[in-house]
Amino acid sequence: MRGLAQMDERIVKIERVVFGGKGLSRDLEKVTFVPFTLPDEMVRIRLTKQHADYQEAEAISIEKPNPDRVAPDCAYFGICGGCQMSHATYEKQVQIKRQILEETLRRNQIQFPRIETHTEKPFGYRHRAQFKYDARNRRLGFFAGGSNQVVDIHECLCLTPGLNQLLKSLRSTFCSQEIPEVKEIECYETDRGHTAAFFQPALPEAFRKQFSIHERSDLTISFRRFHYPVHPKIFLQVNPGMWRAMIQEVESHYAGKNLPSALELYCGAGFFTAPLSAFFDHITACEENSEAIQFAKENHGLTNVNWIRAKAEEYVFPARVQAIILDPPRSGLHKNVQRQLLERKPEWITYISCDCTTFSRDLTKLEPFYDIRRIAMMDLFPQTYHFEIIALLEKRKEPLQNLINRAVR
Repeated sequence: MRGLAQMDERIVKIERVVFGGKGLSRDLEKVTFVPFTLPDEMVRIRLTKQHADYQEAEAISIEKPNPDRVAPDCAYFGICGGCQMSHATYEKQVQIKRQILEETLRRNQIQFPRIETHTEKPFGYRHRAQFKYDARNRRLGFFAGGSNQVVDIHECLCLTPGLNQLLKSLRSTFCSQEIPEVKEIECYETDRGHTAAFFQPALPEAFRKQFSIHERSDLTISFRRFHYPVHPKIFLQVNPGMWRAMIQEVESHYAGKNLPSALELYCGAGFFTAPLSAFFDHITACEENSEAIQFAKENHGLTNVNWIRAKAEEYVFPARVQAIILDPPRSGLHKNVQRQLLERKPEWITYISCDCTTFSRDLTKLEPFYDIRRIAMMDLFPQTYHFEIIALLEKRKEPLQNLINRAVR
């Protein structure tokens, strides 16, 4: 077995980092993906897994490091599955993410303007965490990379100080005894420093008094005059430090346009809807989560927004609407949403995405009729390969195929 392992060791050059945070090499007979590597590095690897048209490997040693390689600040990096890019300077992380977005768009032959980049602090940004609990081994933390084994975490550098203090408090109970009923603890900190913890399954009665101060469902986070719910059943972006940049980016799409109406799909509890209400005479906001819609109706006090509970793929678009704002899940736009977009063809589309692959896939359907006027990469998740994209699309005066046909003639 040792001989086989040695035969599987090679030295390869990393060409680039791809979506998912792994380095890509073309030096061997198959494309090889190697985690925790950077462009232009020479890396001694060991092959770990074979697939039909690619293979995976682990880095044994970095023979020639990238100048932007650094020693990770986190003691759990490479073991915990939460972060993938802490071996690079933060500036390099941002550069890699922007390049990943550019390469994905070019691969799909999508024309785009210069990508704007928005960043915030690289650590201490997460106001929400989902801790995993292994009662038998008394571990509280996060899953290991590619595994459901719990890595025991004493402190996470990506969390706010308040959440790390809450983690310390939880550890004093959950790591000193077995509480097998609990598998997961979702924790939050608000902008006022209040913390909350939600236990799944529910915390046993014997421990409820001890944690009653944390089991709160009435907490909110404020932005401008609006309040957003802090609760596992309602989605909210994990990095409040980037909220201002995200909302201002979307607001810039419609400043000065004086459009009468907009439709927003996947609106959640009105994260974008509420501030955008000042830019339109009327907004129809659609969301399938009943708790999110109910919260928005009861708390935002907006008379020019019609909140509708419905699945985006089942909702019938209004006959005429000037702008559509889309913030779909990672899987991207449902085919029924794509179809209605191409039937209605609003003048403007704002597309917010957390996955550049499905974002580019959806744009290939829209690009024959739309130009990308503005695109921004929002680094909401430093130390990881994840990022958000916000793009503004404007309807072409003439479909692209008509222009091509005329040029050919």
